[in-house]
Amino acid sequence: MDDIKLYGSTETHITNLLQLTESFSNDIRMSFGLDKCRRLSIDKGQVILHGFDLINEGSIAAMDKDDTYKYLGLQQTERVKHKEIRHRVTEQYLKRIGDILRTSLNGKNVFKAINTFAIPVLTYTFGVVKWTKTEIRDIERATRKLLTKNRILHPKSALERLTLPRQDGGRAMIDIDRMCQKQTQRLQKYFKKQDGALYQAVIKADNRYTPLDLSHDTRELVSDETYIQGKKQDWTSKPLHGRHASLLSQPYVDSKASNGWLGRADIFAETEGFMIAIQDQVIATKNYLKYIIRAQVENDLCRKCHQQSETIQHITSACPILVPREYLSRHNQVAKIVHQSLACLHGLLSEEIPYYKYEPSPVLENSTHKLYWDRSVLTDRTIVHNRPDIIIVDKSRKRVLLIDIGIPNGHNILTYYAEKEAKYQRLGQEIQQMWRQVSVSVVPLIISSTGVVPKSLTNNLRMLEIANKLAIIQKAVILSTTSIVRTFLNVSI
Repeated sequence: MDDIKLYGSTETHITNLLQLTESFSNDIRMSFGLDKCRRLSIDKGQVILHGFDLINEGSIAAMDKDDTYKYLGLQQTERVKHKEIRHRVTEQYLKRIGDILRTSLNGKNVFKAINTFAIPVLTYTFGVVKWTKTEIRDIERATRKLLTKNRILHPKSALERLTLPRQDGGRAMIDIDRMCQKQTQRLQKYFKKQDGALYQAVIKADNRYTPLDLSHDTRELVSDETYIQGKKQDWTSKPLHGRHASLLSQPYVDSKASNGWLGRADIFAETEGFMIAIQDQVIATKNYLKYIIRAQVENDLCRKCHQQSETIQHITSACPILVPREYLSRHNQVAKIVHQSLACLHGLLSEEIPYYKYEPSPVLENSTHKLYWDRSVLTDRTIVHNRPDIIIVDKSRKRVLLIDIGIPNGHNILTYYAEKEAKYQRLGQEIQQMWRQVSVSVVPLIISSTGVVPKSLTNNLRMLEIANKLAIIQKAVILSTTSIVRTFLNVSI
């Protein structure tokens, strides 16, 4: 009896147990979120309203025909709600695209974010939800619209470049239509390689019932290499957009280096899109408006010099009005990069600073090398071309290099190189005699105004032992060219 008095009566124990059970029941109700639960009742294929009353209190409401529940991320009732899923997924995808484009990511990372953050929203549904070709094209069109609105894509640029790999001159965005086909094919192959009776029954029953259409033969897709090659051929075959692609395929062009700027994450997405529009020659020059768009333009003469047709090539590297300032500034930026790199390489400078802050000294000299910047060479005979951009004298080997920089249009690369090489031959001969050198070489450094890199530039930079500066040279040219075109036409894209 003493023990019973210590722990309480039997009635008290029962009361406490009931209270504990009720509390536990409430905890279970809360943890399961019964207020959010719904009951789906289907009778002979029809959804009927039939709730569910709980034993103690409360109830679970019934779902009507317009309600859905999410299973494995997809909205369903008695079947998958294809139309509703497509609408919600598209909405979420475009929202994520908008969020990405409002960031300050550079060009490469913008498209990487689209591929990893936005497009997976769509790919999760491929092979499960029925998508038509028209719906996929509408999504792709809406994507391009947002890119254009944010000045990342010119509306007239070659569409093929948007989904081509960056090493091939594209922007490496996932091709949504092809991704849908590949995802569907993977699921088809997975089901068809299974041996179980259930799988075989599903395959037999799926006669155009699901997007997989398992009862019919799987249509084999071309390989990624073949697909990319086809895209490149489509781009090259275009009469206007294809000019840049044709230039990249020339034997004297280093196509990998020419597309190198697209593979680096150091250029704004807007600048990247603008340069691609320049390469595709779709900028609204007078010539483009008159002969391509067929707009009402009185004449296509350059608005600055009024001498030649105002094409994009004329603006980037052929207008005489832009020579003394804009073209010279672009030329000098490249020359500064080369000069400072050589000075640091040969111990003439102790530290390197950003090229746009660098001011070259007319002469730098130490015990082994002497470096001249934009200096005329006095000779016994009169020589017209006696002022190369940079002269470097290797005292120990008695060797002189005459370096001259040129930034022509892409179709003039070979001509420009030959002209530069011939231009300083007589000067080289005079220097060899006067300075008593073993050899004097002319080293033209030529890169196109749109960043196309000839193999000669790669080789000559390697000979100068500054091949690592190719990327920054290309970037300087691209930034300068886009600035020149924007200022000339007063446009943002």
